[in-house]
Amino acid sequence: MNSEIENLIKGLSVFDVGHVKEMTIEVNPESFTRDKAFLYKSLGINRVSIGIQSFDDIILKKIGRLADLKSNLQAIEIAKSLFDNVSIDLIYGIPAQDIEKELDFIKQIMPHHISVYCLTISKGSLLYKNRKSFKLNDRVLNRQFIEIHKFLKKIGYRHYEVSNYSFKGKESVHNINYWQRGFYIGLGAGASGFISYKGKEYRYINERIKRYISKLEKGVLPVKNRELIDERKKIIEKIMLGLRTVEGIPIDFLSDGALKKVKYFIESGYCYLKNNRLIVNFKGWCILDYIVSEIVSLI
Repeated sequence: MNSEIENLIKGLSVFDVGHVKEMTIEVNPESFTRDKAFLYKSLGINRVSIGIQSFDDIILKKIGRLADLKSNLQAIEIAKSLFDNVSIDLIYGIPAQDIEKELDFIKQIMPHHISVYCLTISKGSLLYKNRKSFKLNDRVLNRQFIEIHKFLKKIGYRHYEVSNYSFKGKESVHNINYWQRGFYIGLGAGASGFISYKGKEYRYINERIKRYISKLEKGVLPVKNRELIDERKKIIEKIMLGLRTVEGIPIDFLSDGALKKVKYFIESGYCYLKNNRLIVNFKGWCILDYIVSEIVSLI
């Protein structure tokens, strides 16, 4: 695997990567070692994102993770000793999870960046069969989100996107690019990309591994699906992605009907206007899907 990563990064030399500010690698804590960390750093990687998910052995086992508390802490220690930009993922919304205990570990570790996600169970996943046992009501989920938010703000983290917190200057550069609808290339089986070609915008998803390899061997682009992004979809994406961030969106492209709905949400205390931009506050982020669907329905 290490030689594959080495070959991949060396292969990127065909692109102009001299201006790249951030090169992130995502790692699983149970397989992350000091030798791997040294290799990644030697290849120019300057940010490590670790799939911690939880600091509770029981919770980790419940959601099917291979790591345990010991390997989680060891992975963070290794990463922080070699990199000055370390991110972790934390999942909430798991029955019997002690949020206060999770946050105590974060305070001890103080990673540079934290992505906080509510547990979602996709069809076909290992947890899907027992999905009913993981069900928590929205009130509990919102309460946990609020508890996490208040704690992280108190100890110095900036909430710069609905699911992301960081210290100043440690925001995820590649994720910001996604939220600002910047273009990116998806390489590898199952990867997605967003490109501009002959003045038109496309989103695409690559084939899964077997068909991906088969098509490459035949000299065919291994793309499974390609979608042309028309003007209406562009507007929807701007709303959906932009309202996730503290920068919000400009309101000059919204229809009169959408602006009336925006006025309602402002008057209800869910968002505000600043420099002609609509920005959702924390209260609004708790019902962001609803806000977005209401505005988009009037586009």
